[in-house]
Amino acid sequence: MKKALIFLLIIQIIMLLCACGTTAEPDPTEDADVANPQEPVIAEQETVSPELCHHEAWDDHHTCLNCGFVCPHERWKNGICTLCGAVCPHEEHDAETQLCMVCGEKVWHNFYHGVCACGAEPDLRTDYLDLKTYFVEQPEQGTLLHVPYQTPNYAYPDGEKSFDKELLVYLPFGYDASKPYDVLLLLHGQYGMPEDYMTRPMDYYDWRSKAVGINLYDYIFANRVSKPVILVAITTRAQVNGSMITETNQEQLIPEIRNNILPCIVEKFSTYAKSSELEDIRDARDHFGFCGISTGEILAIDCAILENLDLFGNFILMSGDGRSKDAVEFLNSEEGRKYPIDYLFSACGTYDLRQRSATNLYLHMVAHTDAIIEGENTMHLFIQGGHQWCVWFTGLYNALQLLFPVQA
Repeated sequence: MKKALIFLLIIQIIMLLCACGTTAEPDPTEDADVANPQEPVIAEQETVSPELCHHEAWDDHHTCLNCGFVCPHERWKNGICTLCGAVCPHEEHDAETQLCMVCGEKVWHNFYHGVCACGAEPDLRTDYLDLKTYFVEQPEQGTLLHVPYQTPNYAYPDGEKSFDKELLVYLPFGYDASKPYDVLLLLHGQYGMPEDYMTRPMDYYDWRSKAVGINLYDYIFANRVSKPVILVAITTRAQVNGSMITETNQEQLIPEIRNNILPCIVEKFSTYAKSSELEDIRDARDHFGFCGISTGEILAIDCAILENLDLFGNFILMSGDGRSKDAVEFLNSEEGRKYPIDYLFSACGTYDLRQRSATNLYLHMVAHTDAIIEGENTMHLFIQGGHQWCVWFTGLYNALQLLFPVQA
């Protein structure tokens, strides 16, 4: 009996030892739904509650990469969502309040096509600007620079070899050389000078009222009537042997603008032209404009439209005359059609001595060329006043809104 019990005990021990040393092969039919062992098994990401997530990373659809939360953009500040960093596109804004329909920030009207997308129209004035509002010194004042340059004597090469001349350049408040600016050239009338546009107190309504141009420009840019523009007053006068002479002829001004004035501006200031080479200025012509008043309007047509249209896209013509027939023929020519006009603004006084000539010039151009289309890229305004600065300053106030509209 004892021998039998001992034998059974030995058998159980042997069986136990065999079970511990067995390395059985797994059955490939078992767990058929388990992933292929050759492919890595990716553990399911643990979801995080949006309330607990820090939202540290977002995709292009403003969805949190950690918890999947989609930002509702309810935390706007200065047009930027403080949660996900999205920038508001300002697609719609109220015409009266100018507030964005999405983020509530103020959006500036854009009058590039004569009317803003919201339906608002530009603040065009047909009466004189209030001196106590538009011509007082502003807290934010631009900088006025005298920029000397030399130009060859193109008109009379047998005479003086060169002229010493000067540009009067207005830089808007906060001018930043790292940013590009639009440029508007300003040409005075027959007996005028560059200071007329800038610092010379002009008789505005009567002998008791004086207006200084730079105060108006400070107001326009501070109140974002237009975007900041570099204003450059040029002249038809020159210094020769210490004496001032007048060389108001197209033969001089046409190449001078092209070869001396524009390259000088581009070299010294930040514009949209990549360099002072004519090819680069031509590529940026949409950001260059030319303004002429009185006799300066005649020169604007001859020297800017007829001969330098490849370098200018915008024009302001006030209280002048000009070769409208020649202008129409050129704009309709194959060469002229290469360079479309972005905007042409025309104005004259209600009792201006050149009202008829200025108006007829405009009407002839509109009727005989599709380079300018009324209501799209051109308009003519009658402004209360005569052949005087109350008309021309008001015209500049109007034109800057249309030529260089503020971007949202």
